[in-house]
Amino acid sequence: MNPKKIFPFFWVLVLFMAQNAVGSFFPQKTPILLICGVLFFAFSEGPLFGALLGLYAGLLLEVFGVGRMGSEMVVFAATGFIFGRGTKTFFRESFFITFLMPLLAFYFFVFFRFLIFYFSQGDGRDFGIYRESLLPWDILSMLAACPVIFFFLKKVSHGLSKG
Repeated sequence: MNPKKIFPFFWVLVLFMAQNAVGSFFPQKTPILLICGVLFFAFSEGPLFGALLGLYAGLLLEVFGVGRMGSEMVVFAATGFIFGRGTKTFFRESFFITFLMPLLAFYFFVFFRFLIFYFSQGDGRDFGIYRESLLPWDILSMLAACPVIFFFLKKVSHGLSKG
């Protein structure tokens, strides 16, 4: 395996730790930094690598978080794969990739989590859990965090695709 392919896993781990650190200070206002990391590498490395990194990010959340095993891995992997596949037609430095694609991925992420919860529980009465994910703070934090994280990851992973 190419050693340069290990760095994205390190940076997703760093984003996971940063997300948990912010979450311990502001439990109701935690930005979802892992989605931004998975999206960046799905955009730059392709859908299969995005899905693999999504599996890793979901595994981190499942092992060190609470919830049912498997669902976070499936949601993150699907997000990485679908949005990595969809960005093949767009210029990677465009406004659409930087701002709108993360927002669409966020809505996809929440909706897909709800579907998995609905079909695994068989009851849609707990939709309030996911409705809270669509509050303005979460949307604004995604719109603010993703361009910053994309810029940072682009700087630290310069030449990743070339190696």
